[in-house]
Order: sequence, then structure tokens, then C-alpha cells
Amino acid sequence: MNNPPRHGKPEPRRNQPEPGTGTKRNQVPEPSSAPATVPPLVPYLTPEDLVTLLKLPSVETIYQWRKTRSGPRATRIGKHLRYHPNAVAEWLDANTDHAARIPDREVA
Repeated sequence: MNNPPRHGKPEPRRNQPEPGTGTKRNQVPEPSSAPATVPPLVPYLTPEDLVTLLKLPSVETIYQWRKTRSGPRATRIGKHLRYHPNAVAEWLDANTDHAARIPDREVA
């Protein structure tokens, strides 16, 4: 049988949040009162920059390190290889020969 057309106010849907209380698929969240902090961008280093910085014989050394996964972490941006300065500093610190350092001794 056909249902008669409804007149007047439509019935509310069951199991639906009240208007304005739920989240909708395309609803943009309201901005928080605290300002978002964005870290400043630092220029990434190219393989050529690393050759100059570390006084290496050629850029092939950098590519060999990448191939053997023994060099600093790199990021590929499109087809370009880039190194974050902090990643290079961490790699240098981790690969420093600490045995060669002379420990501090107290003078009596």
C-alpha cells in the first residue's frame, strides 16, 4: 500500500545527534583559542652541500652511504635528495669516535 503524504513537521530521525552537537563529514572544526606554533623551516642540505660541509672526495660517497644505509637520514622531495641539518648533526654525533676522546680528570 502507498503511504499517505505527510503534512506538517517531519519526524526526527532516530539515533541521530541533535543539530549542532554531532560531527559532520565535511564540518570544519572550530579553531582553538591557543595559537598554533609552527616550527621555523630550515634549509635542507643537498648531497653537494654535505660534500662541502664534510670535506668529502665526491658526491658518490654520499650516494654510497645512502645505498648501504650507513649515512645520515635523507628525505626525498620529488626526485631530489635532501638532508635535514638536525639529522646530519645526529648522525655525526652517533658516528663520532668517542674512544678517542680523553675523559676529564679531576686534578687533586
